[in-house]
Amino acid sequence: MPREVKTTIFVVLCVLLALLFAALFFYKPLRKLYFHHRPKEFFYRKIMKVVRNGDYYLLNDLKLSLGGGQSALIDHLVGGDKYIYVFMDFYCEGALSASPTDSKWIYYRKDGKKTVIQNPLIVAKNALIRLTMQTGINNSYLVGAVLINDDCFVNSFQNNDNDIQLVPLGKLQKMVDAYESRPLQPFAPKELRQVIHDLYELNAKKEEE
Repeated sequence: MPREVKTTIFVVLCVLLALLFAALFFYKPLRKLYFHHRPKEFFYRKIMKVVRNGDYYLLNDLKLSLGGGQSALIDHLVGGDKYIYVFMDFYCEGALSASPTDSKWIYYRKDGKKTVIQNPLIVAKNALIRLTMQTGINNSYLVGAVLINDDCFVNSFQNNDNDIQLVPLGKLQKMVDAYESRPLQPFAPKELRQVIHDLYELNAKKEEE
């Protein structure tokens, strides 16, 4: 093989290796920057993966009336085999000082600023109550959770299975699998399909109002 050809092949391989190294090195920072500007898509992709793995139903942006012109938004509703999951998104770049029972949480931002925010678990619980009232779904079949990005630091936090949970996205699949593995009778497929259809129709009417 001529020396010129060997040199060309060597240069091409070096360039390819350099590009591969750059892609591996910059992948996570670029991905994080991308989802910083599109957090909704970030959560949707993670949830969609769980939905596909379990062949579940998914409704997004479910709007519920609270009366007095107010409404609550459920970001994602997943119809599993044994439970219906109600998820609210919470993207946090920084840290949270959080307690399940406190009405307010402290949000420490990366820029050093501190903000007092409403407890998202309470917001999610109110939405869950409203969902039960408007649909008649037995709340024993509903699982509520506030989803947070994995790189959000939260102080020591103990979830209660009987209440709204705070779940990092990296543990979402594990959480759903744990509920679906419980020794319960699955929903009748026809009944679950009807519930999801009714929720879809309810949401469509809200969007038209």
